[in-house]
Amino acid sequence: MMKRRTVALALALLPCPVIAQPVAASFQPPLDREIRYEVVETRQRQGLALVFTLDQRVRFTRDAGGYRMKVIMQSATAKAPAPIAQRFDAAFRPFVGLEIALLLSTDGKPLGLLDEAGTWSRLLAAIEALKADSTLDPAVARDIERVLAGIAALPAEARAAKLMESPLRLVGYALPPVAPGGAIESGDARQSASAMLRAVDTGALTYAIRTRKQIADSAFLTSEGELRVDRATGLLLDSSMREWVGAVDRAASAEPDARIDVKLAR
Repeated sequence: MMKRRTVALALALLPCPVIAQPVAASFQPPLDREIRYEVVETRQRQGLALVFTLDQRVRFTRDAGGYRMKVIMQSATAKAPAPIAQRFDAAFRPFVGLEIALLLSTDGKPLGLLDEAGTWSRLLAAIEALKADSTLDPAVARDIERVLAGIAALPAEARAAKLMESPLRLVGYALPPVAPGGAIESGDARQSASAMLRAVDTGALTYAIRTRKQIADSAFLTSEGELRVDRATGLLLDSSMREWVGAVDRAASAEPDARIDVKLAR
């Protein structure tokens, strides 16, 4: 009997295992204040790094259903050979200064585009103004006109996705609570996403992210990397993603087609 009591006492004195508790960021963005993000896309071409930088300004306001997130591209610059830089500048010029507003839920999930018709109309007007610019190099003008004509001809159901493409890079993932090491997955054969909570510290949550989206009958856009979200505000602090375009699942070890880094510059 004494032996049994001794064993029981020894077991009681052992430290209890620590069970990791699920955590999530609170979405409480600063209101009515401009926030600056820098988005840098790097591509390799014939051993040369092509670097494209977007300066994005974001402002949050309250809405009855959550928040409004207004995004304006302040500038678009390229560190690349002159012909490539000129085409980049012309292709992005209609988007510079264009305000794009998203509706977010109370926990930061994107719900949709606000004033889609008006925003699209303003984009088309900017495209027409660019086409009338006689200072453009003729060769650049011809190339860009084909690109912008494709954008202008997008069907109605694809317009919102095009307008939201850039702003969505700035939204921190609004994920439900998950324990460190735990993952959340969603999607189907055409589009999927997974997020694993890699690290937790006092100020931020770090997630490993992988997404895949079908962009043609036999081609997918695959992205993987990581991002950090501020625990107090839910704002995206920074992210670094690698992108591949190819058949169903191109090897992640292959050289990526692009690397996209986003940083909150405040």
